[in-house]
Amino acid sequence: MANHLAMENLSQNNHQSSVENVPVAVVMVPLPLQGHLNQLLHLSRLVSAYSIPQPSPRPNAAIKFPTQILPLLRALTLFRQPVYDLVQRISATVGRVVVVYDSMMPYVVQDICSIPNAESYCFQSISAFSLYSFYWEATGKPVLPTEAELVEEVPSMEGCFPPEFAEISKLPKTLENSTQETFTTHLVLSKASSRSSYGVLRDADKGDVFEGEVRRAPLPENYEERVEGRGLIVREWAPQLEILGHPSTGGFISHCGWNSCIESISMGVPIAAWPMHSDQPRNAVLITKVLRIGVEIKDWSRRDEVVSSRTVEKSVRRLMASGEGDEIRKRAEELGDG
Repeated sequence: MANHLAMENLSQNNHQSSVENVPVAVVMVPLPLQGHLNQLLHLSRLVSAYSIPQPSPRPNAAIKFPTQILPLLRALTLFRQPVYDLVQRISATVGRVVVVYDSMMPYVVQDICSIPNAESYCFQSISAFSLYSFYWEATGKPVLPTEAELVEEVPSMEGCFPPEFAEISKLPKTLENSTQETFTTHLVLSKASSRSSYGVLRDADKGDVFEGEVRRAPLPENYEERVEGRGLIVREWAPQLEILGHPSTGGFISHCGWNSCIESISMGVPIAAWPMHSDQPRNAVLITKVLRIGVEIKDWSRRDEVVSSRTVEKSVRRLMASGEGDEIRKRAEELGDG
């Protein structure tokens, strides 16, 4: 009996040792509902504390596009039949069904047109300017009317999207016989005064999203102490709309994502543009050259170059402490909702 127990314990120890030497990876598959997402998110953080690798974005990719969302975009194509079934069930109980879909989701809703009392409308989540410029480029850059000539100044799409994104965007998405119209999010920006700074420092689009301190963007030594009383550094989520709406906010250094542009425009706050990927370079042209409510920090053609502190300082002074900046802030305030 004693020998049997000893052999069993030895076997268990050997098995445990062999398991400990086998590399392990953990993949979380959450239900995409907030209450479920949060729980698996917290579990992921606990798992990562044990140095167990989890799939992560490419931290040093040449293109800053958040490639971690690509698997989600591919998975969403599987919603085509479930969405159709849902709309069909609803259509049997009402006289009319209106489907509003994101501009990235036409593949999913392409069958809605076969339901007699259903109609679909596309909600464009990018600016009309960017949308027009993408279409202009895709159609061979035809001659533009005089009032649209600024579109010719938009940068090419080189460096904006990874190759994998192009594969997803080419999925068939015909919506024949449907009432397809486009809702484009309208330009919406209130006050400008102080020159103190409020910085949100996050590596949101690159790095390992499961590594806490590793993803902390480095600052110069004693930087936070040097700006104490004049500046505040926030490394996590910040209430951006509330900050932009504060009367002391006089300018916004932004990557020019369309949500940020809308919020800044609606609050009457001018922008110092520093685009990173996607439609951001074109939004920067809209902000700085079309609406003329901002200045450029970094030209897209020089996107791979390191931006010096002198360049940033020069752009901020141009926006906040010059006659040109006064005119820019005035236009921004006039364009705002306030």
